[in-house]
Amino acid sequence: MGLTVFLLQSGYQTANRPPWNQWQNCPVNVNSNQGDSVKFELKQLGVVQYYYICNQVRNQRTWLISPYFGLNSAKEIYIKIRYTNTQVCPQNRFCASGLGIYASVLFDPIDGNICQTAVLKIFKGLVESQHQDRPIRTIPQPYKYRDTSNVSPQQTPIPFLIAREWRLANMHITIEDRGTCSEIEAVSVWYYACPLMNYPDAFFPRTVAPAAMNGSITVTGICSGSSTNLPYGLKTTAECQPNGKWANYVNNCPCNAGRERIFVSCQDCKFNYYKSLPSSGKCERCPNSMITIRKGARECVCLKNSILHISGECITMPVCKLFYLAVKNTSAILQFSRIEEQITRNMSFDLECFNCSLKDINFRRYTVYTANITLDKQLMVTNLKPATSYALRVVPWIHIVDGKQKKTPCETVIFRTLDGVPGPPTKVKTQSKKGNPLVHVSWKPPTLPNGAIRRYLIMFSLKEAFNATAEDLEKDVIVEVDHTVLFYNISTLPVRTVFHVTIRAATVHGTFGPPSVTRNVTVYERDRTTSSVIGSVTGGAVATGLGVFALKFGMMAKDGVSAGKIIAVVDKCNYT
Repeated sequence: MGLTVFLLQSGYQTANRPPWNQWQNCPVNVNSNQGDSVKFELKQLGVVQYYYICNQVRNQRTWLISPYFGLNSAKEIYIKIRYTNTQVCPQNRFCASGLGIYASVLFDPIDGNICQTAVLKIFKGLVESQHQDRPIRTIPQPYKYRDTSNVSPQQTPIPFLIAREWRLANMHITIEDRGTCSEIEAVSVWYYACPLMNYPDAFFPRTVAPAAMNGSITVTGICSGSSTNLPYGLKTTAECQPNGKWANYVNNCPCNAGRERIFVSCQDCKFNYYKSLPSSGKCERCPNSMITIRKGARECVCLKNSILHISGECITMPVCKLFYLAVKNTSAILQFSRIEEQITRNMSFDLECFNCSLKDINFRRYTVYTANITLDKQLMVTNLKPATSYALRVVPWIHIVDGKQKKTPCETVIFRTLDGVPGPPTKVKTQSKKGNPLVHVSWKPPTLPNGAIRRYLIMFSLKEAFNATAEDLEKDVIVEVDHTVLFYNISTLPVRTVFHVTIRAATVHGTFGPPSVTRNVTVYERDRTTSSVIGSVTGGAVATGLGVFALKFGMMAKDGVSAGKIIAVVDKCNYT
């Protein structure tokens, strides 16, 4: 059975209510001298209370009347009397008649004592008019009087159909005795309802069950979860049966856009299938040359290299012209022109750069440099590395209800930034040997050349002098050499001195970069008996490079090199 909703339960002990609370007991023959005093008696047996009655006089007629109760829109109620034969009646009493059951509907309940003569007369007239003086059911007299070997009669619920106009009224149950010898232990009145039920994608509200003679009723469910409700189309239904059970669930809930019903649940459309609106229908395959960007799509898009034209056809992705206006050593200025073709999609454009990552010098792939760039506006690309090749491209995005689709880049510009100021030369080494005034200096190109190295500048700054004059202490020697030279020999420095040696590099940009790490070198006096070989370099008063300039601080020469008085000039020399 389904949900049982009790309207009346009497004879059952509860914590806060007597078992037979508000029941009334009335002889009915109010105009007769016979039987007008015979009525049901309430007997206590332990915690159990029950009513009993004996056949005492001829034509006795007695009613046991329930309190009134609301019908709660019930369509059919069920009445069950739990009774048996009594053992308290005198043995010479004849008990043969049955108990009659009346169900009386009142829109305005009768308050107070129904058993008062005037009130009982009104109530009796109401009961007899509704039932034509015939009970809805006469239940049989228990088996042979005082025969304890037999069980009580079968006690099945008595159905009572409630007319539509009575469903919001109240009711009294009346048990009529006409000469039985019975014990009434309990009375129950209820109706059935189909409970609140959750099915896949829909739920059904609690529903009062129909009368048995009318069969099942069809109830429309409320779509929920992955489904949606629509004011049109098929509905999801289930049948509420007279016993309060649901049956024959039919799921016609429309699935949301991008979803279709597979068996009893809504599932996403598979790739390249779509559904644009909520409905009970299936997903449709995308037209030729169109795809979806994900499962559960609500619309299709053109392939990556095409776009939907206003004509409804997919056309080749139009050209979106990108060109650069100026390139410097750490920046570039570009401009992007608009697309002239008429298209149906909302579009945005990203500027992507290859080799633009500042986090990792080896990170070489396209990354978004500027999102949502503005058409017909100059774009400044900064924080670039000098003398480095870059590729910039424009990537269109198509915006649809399912998200956005990245299209084939429509324009790519490749350029190289100008040379910049290089970093300091590396691995600077100095060598000298006692008995020989020759100094050997070697180095490696900068780690960050920032272009093609064109020149190196070697500076010898006097640190200590053991017998030098004041004029010697004011002198620095600066040498400029070609980029093809990575070492330099000089033997014209003042002897018995210690020099600081630094090297700087320059590209075609022109400005020399920062100095290298400073190295110290000692210049020794010539010893005629000592070999003049340092490493693989033969000694002598030679210098390798383009030239040597002994300069004094004071004025500025080209490329920002401090200049002064020339104290020695060595013309272009041979390599040794």
